[in-house]
Amino acid sequence: MEKVSLDIRASGFGTDAQLQGSVDTKAKTASVSKIQVAKTVDALGGTLQVNPSLDVPSSSVGAKVGYAVDNTSVQVDSIAKKITVAHCFGQDTIAPSVKASGELSLSYSRTLPQGTLTTNWTPSESFDVTWNDGEWLTTFKVPIDGLIKANQGVKVNMKRTYDFIN
Repeated sequence: MEKVSLDIRASGFGTDAQLQGSVDTKAKTASVSKIQVAKTVDALGGTLQVNPSLDVPSSSVGAKVGYAVDNTSVQVDSIAKKITVAHCFGQDTIAPSVKASGELSLSYSRTLPQGTLTTNWTPSESFDVTWNDGEWLTTFKVPIDGLIKANQGVKVNMKRTYDFIN
């Protein structure tokens, strides 16, 4: 293994911070690809979250701003140029999204006794299934038309989260 991905997160004083990057064990170098911060505050009877971020390689700055009240939330993402409206019905959440280009996607999430199961459908692109039990995150990505093309097919990704402080 020559490259190791990094995803370092810290929380304190009501603020979350995340640093993403990689370490090249062969070249003995490290690089940072993204830095982001999230701050949540109570506002107007709901919750407002502001999440500025910096993509280091391209030097592009963006933000996600979300507001949630009762069982409904709205999120505007300046980087993806996308707006998402989500509504929770008990253990189920449905979240349609639309990008500035007109591209639509639909997400459905179900809370399970040990985690969540989420499906995402983007027409003409892919169908994704993600299972998160808190420690493990497993994702299956199936391209809509890629199963018959060379070098494309189902992608499976698994991650494990470790808590070193507790």
